[in-house]
Amino acid sequence: MPTITKPDQGWRIEGDAHGLTITQGHANTVVEVDEHKREITFKLARDSYTPVAVLKTFVKMGLTLLPEEEMANFRPALTWVRTPDHSIDSMFKLIVIHTFFPGAYRGDLITLDLFRRKLDDMDVPYAFMVLCCGNDMFQVFLPTSERQQHIRDKKLKYRFPGWLDSQLSPVGIPYVELLNLTGTTMVKNEIVEYKVTYDSKVLKRR
Repeated sequence: MPTITKPDQGWRIEGDAHGLTITQGHANTVVEVDEHKREITFKLARDSYTPVAVLKTFVKMGLTLLPEEEMANFRPALTWVRTPDHSIDSMFKLIVIHTFFPGAYRGDLITLDLFRRKLDDMDVPYAFMVLCCGNDMFQVFLPTSERQQHIRDKKLKYRFPGWLDSQLSPVGIPYVELLNLTGTTMVKNEIVEYKVTYDSKVLKRR
């Protein structure tokens, strides 16, 4: 696990094979401990980001996997991801499917898969990418107006299982959510909560 630190806020989280070491002050606490449940809740602030810029990054990753003969179907998408001005209203209204798998998974193993529809009369997107990293899986549809006119006005929530689905976890069931990353306004100081359980802890005061 990489070290996460905010010296200006007085806290630090670092991990190794033996567990986590959390350092925090009284004024700036980033964790809450539930002794009864043996549960720690991390409350961490994300770096500032523009949602549509994240969406463009996902789509760009998928486009890099396309064979050359498929690129003609994705020219508008390629132009869109290359547009540096993220304040322009999103050209593509894409929903990203995010699945969180509870438990311990390798954070250094990243997989990126690209899938394409076989038959044009199927009510599924023409192509989509599945990204797995650590406990998270993201499914992103690659926009192409040329190959999916017949599903243009349909609401699709097609989730393709990734390799993480085959990993049985005794901790809990996967959590699935739809992410709307079409916003063009920068998001600042967004707090994200993560919960983990522990077997034992040692409290050291300074």
